[in-house]
Amino acid sequence: MKSSLLLSYSDRILSDWKQLYKSAENPHFFQSPEWVLSWVQQKGHQKRLKFLAHYEGQDLAALIPLTQSGVWLRPAAAGPSDYLSPLAINNSGFQPITNQMLEVAKHQPFLLPRQLQPITQHIDAEHLKVTQYQEDQSYQVQFIGNYQSYLEGLSKSLRYDLKKAEKCEALQIKNYRGLKSLEVLDLFVDLHRARWRSRKQPGAFTNSRVQFHKRAISQGLDAEINVAYFHQVPISAIYVLYSGKTAYFYQSGTLPAKLSPCPSVSCGSALIANAIHRTSEEGLSTFDFMRGCEPYKMRWKPNQTTSIYTVLMTPRSRLGELSEFISLRALYAEKLIRNRLEGTATALQAVTTIYL
Repeated sequence: MKSSLLLSYSDRILSDWKQLYKSAENPHFFQSPEWVLSWVQQKGHQKRLKFLAHYEGQDLAALIPLTQSGVWLRPAAAGPSDYLSPLAINNSGFQPITNQMLEVAKHQPFLLPRQLQPITQHIDAEHLKVTQYQEDQSYQVQFIGNYQSYLEGLSKSLRYDLKKAEKCEALQIKNYRGLKSLEVLDLFVDLHRARWRSRKQPGAFTNSRVQFHKRAISQGLDAEINVAYFHQVPISAIYVLYSGKTAYFYQSGTLPAKLSPCPSVSCGSALIANAIHRTSEEGLSTFDFMRGCEPYKMRWKPNQTTSIYTVLMTPRSRLGELSEFISLRALYAEKLIRNRLEGTATALQAVTTIYL
């Protein structure tokens, strides 16, 4: 087995990366070449892109794409909702990549937000401080039976909302998958912005992010936009992304109640139920509500919770101390903003500090 530190982008890396993504046990779309390279190209960061890669023989077993951000090295495509863990063929691939990051972090600080795997194993390194913070959680529905048995386990109030939407003859849901999703992406963005403008917030889709999503879908990102129409008027939509055995509820948009032609019908719930139903019908194992503790997610009875961590790896030096201080200020500020948007009051918690 061999490890190579901070490789540059090449055709070999891209080919091996695509194969690893297809072969990995539990890949998520944030690790896909389509997602990462579209984001890097959109931001003009191609020259900043580096990789840590672990090979077993001739086969790539683990990889993490990185970019330089100030003094920090951090995972590429670091949007506010992205899962940014390394891509590995299986769990055994995480240790070699972790060791590589620790080796690089002896000389340059590493910022690893939104990690799904905490560092729990023995670490062999010197002159480092590694601190892990539990920054959030995500919720998943793991299918045990079929969709109908899952539906029967939901609360009476939610089932009533879904039945009411089902009986509304004027309400129609249409699904746009793959390249067809490009036909309604701008419509989805308009609904997303309308929702957030009603809260006096900008939302997640700036013009550059819209162009990024168009680029990623054009390059093969498995995206689906589901739109709810009332008398042929689009009033609500959700954006779902697929990877491996999981469907990810990425974003949503809806007309504010005061502008909706059918405020008494829960179109958002009908869209989520439709997406979960489609996930089950396709034989997928998981519907992931993704990062955030918004109360509405609990109505859908998620049966799995995943903790999300930020990991700081800093040299034990003046530069390391200053980098850690600045990063923590930014992390706490981001947490306060997310709490405000989500209506929650969760705290950023240091769960592990390791001095090496």
